[in-house]
Amino acid sequence: MKYIYNIITIVSIFFLISSCVSRNDSDNPLTPESLINTGTSKLYVNEVYAAGSPDWAEIYNDSDQPISIAGYYISDNFSEPLKQKINSGIVPSKGFLVIDLTAFGLSQQGEQILLSDSTGKAVNGFSFPAQTPEKSFGRFPDGSANLTFMKQTKGRPNDTTFFQPPVDVVINEIYALNPDWIELFNKGNSRVDLSDYYLSDDSTNLTKYKIPSGTFIEPRGFLVFEESQFGFGLSSSGEPVILSNRSANAVDKIIFGLQTAGKSEGRLPDGGQWNKDLTPTKNAPNRR
Repeated sequence: MKYIYNIITIVSIFFLISSCVSRNDSDNPLTPESLINTGTSKLYVNEVYAAGSPDWAEIYNDSDQPISIAGYYISDNFSEPLKQKINSGIVPSKGFLVIDLTAFGLSQQGEQILLSDSTGKAVNGFSFPAQTPEKSFGRFPDGSANLTFMKQTKGRPNDTTFFQPPVDVVINEIYALNPDWIELFNKGNSRVDLSDYYLSDDSTNLTKYKIPSGTFIEPRGFLVFEESQFGFGLSSSGEPVILSNRSANAVDKIIFGLQTAGKSEGRLPDGGQWNKDLTPTKNAPNRR
């Protein structure tokens, strides 16, 4: 019985010392070691680049204090979180830390990225689609839930303006007599990536429909979106239709009027002036 009592006493002293250490750490929130143990959810994998030498991942700290990630892990597989140990590094408050991925490479065909704490518990991560060398993939704005392609902004705030399509992409034709549809036309000579652009019929809410990642429009080509895709109906009495870029800035806007049965409205010639009472030519050159 005395032996058991001594064991209980030793264990009690151990937990008492441990609790004191924890309180001392929390009294100094700028101590990196205490921040490792806070279990904060303010760390985000913010940007990844899969065509580098080496590839890299950027971590963003959305908290008001710097956070050490020494002892954390980064991986390209949600099921294998311990692929690469981060030996040192502090992510500044509202700032960035870039991790060179030396233990594994990211697939340009798309895969996963995961940040885990020192115990291997997931902190933050996401799956990303196929990449091309001129762009990275990440969160815009920084730390948000919105994932999109962007120009590389390694260690800096993310920026999607480089990939805004030129004004060569326009709303070319609409049909608002059920089922509704919207046709875009690329006036230019280059293929345009419309991933994560928006369509809307409301000037106060430009992000009603987000165009899916991997959506392209060919040079001098057409792209049609059906009502079943964009989810809002066009008024047969007339209203605006707006195409906006990834930053939710309008790149083209038309206002159509009262619809005539069996007729559409659109640009004639394609990409030109807006006209009423056209023959519906979905996904084909416009005509009277």
